[in-house]
Amino acid sequence: MPFTEPGVQVYLRDDRGVLTAPLRYQGRIDHFVIPAGFDTDFASVPKRLQGLVQSIGKWTRAAIAHDWFCTGLANGDCPVSARDADGIFRRMMRESDVGFITRWCMWTAVRWAALKNPARRPGWIRDAPLVVAITAAVLTAAVLAAAGVAAYAVARLICHLT
Repeated sequence: MPFTEPGVQVYLRDDRGVLTAPLRYQGRIDHFVIPAGFDTDFASVPKRLQGLVQSIGKWTRAAIAHDWFCTGLANGDCPVSARDADGIFRRMMRESDVGFITRWCMWTAVRWAALKNPARRPGWIRDAPLVVAITAAVLTAAVLAAAGVAAYAVARLICHLT
């Protein structure tokens, strides 16, 4: 496993964490050390979506590394490009055994979020077709699931009325 520690050591403060020990990543090519004292919000999942994806999970170390990349991009001292930061985030999740659908949905979310941040926007257009396609697939699945739940509720109502 490319993260050299089996877990992550943090001091929790509300919904944020501060690393109490460095977090090391050693890939085939990439090597990153996120220093102790780094402040993170883990995975930046909006409250209304935390029923689907939590801020903390198998992806926690990848999310901390991604926060570190984003902080570096904002400060002008990131070791990778904005586009690569998101791609490395996805790769780190794969290496952490995050499921296929979850990691691609989380990657899509961070690519959408890159549009709001000028430091993260470069390279976005290259990923736009894939981001839009994944978003359309997820929204289609959500609509179909909602329609199925509604049809089931109507069928139960009809059965109870007769």
